[in-house]
Order: sequence, then C-alpha cells, then structure tokens
Amino acid sequence: MQDVARFQGCVDHCENDAVIVRITREESCGSCAAKASCSTASAMRKQQLIKVQDCAADTFSVGENVLLEASESVGRKAVVIGYLLPALVVVASLLGLRSMFQSEIALAGAGLASLAVYYGILFLLKDVLAVDIK
Repeated sequence: MQDVARFQGCVDHCENDAVIVRITREESCGSCAAKASCSTASAMRKQQLIKVQDCAADTFSVGENVLLEASESVGRKAVVIGYLLPALVVVASLLGLRSMFQSEIALAGAGLASLAVYYGILFLLKDVLAVDIK
C-alpha cells in the first residue's frame, strides 16, 4: 500500500475549477512536552494555501473542513524538482561555462542566471507540473 500524507484544512475560497484550502503546519513542537510554556511554539505554526484543481469546486463552501491527501510519490517529485534538479543545473552550468569565463565572479553570475532560467521555466510549466492532491 502506498503511503499517503494527510493534511487537515479549511476551505479559504473557491474559484472556477479549484478550491483554495488553508492548512496550518505545525513544526516539531507537536511532540514536545514543554510546548505550552514555550514562547516559540506559536511562531512555529505556519499557514499555507494549497490550490486543489479539477474538483467539484461548487460542492464546497468557505470555512468547510476538508482533508487533503497526497501520495508519497508527490513528495518525491517535489524534492527532485525543488532541490535535486536545481543543484544539477548549477553544477552543470558551472562546469560547462568555466572555459567561457575568465573571472570567477562572472562564472558565479552565469551559474545564478542558469538557476533563474530554471525557475522561470518551472514557473511557466506550473500548470503542467501541478500535483494530484485529493
């Protein structure tokens, strides 16, 4: 059986074919015995909006509690796209462009520019790369 990550959330608003869900992520304070008296516990709570597309948006109402599920493969895909590929792009561009640039500063700028191009392409393909969250 495939592992599934579950997130409790609340419908923030609805769009044409999508529901925007607000989830509150609690960091590692959940298992800490001293979290009630800790001043940083409230700072560790982060709210995040998640867009769930291709659902019956008209069946949800604002403020309704929902449960989001994402498979483990979705998490792996996010790690590869968000961390592994950008690192490979920077390393490949630095190795490939080092003969073109005499200055290390110019080479570093070219490496950062390649990263900007990567994230620009990622932004343009965001609808194609949208993950399946039920």
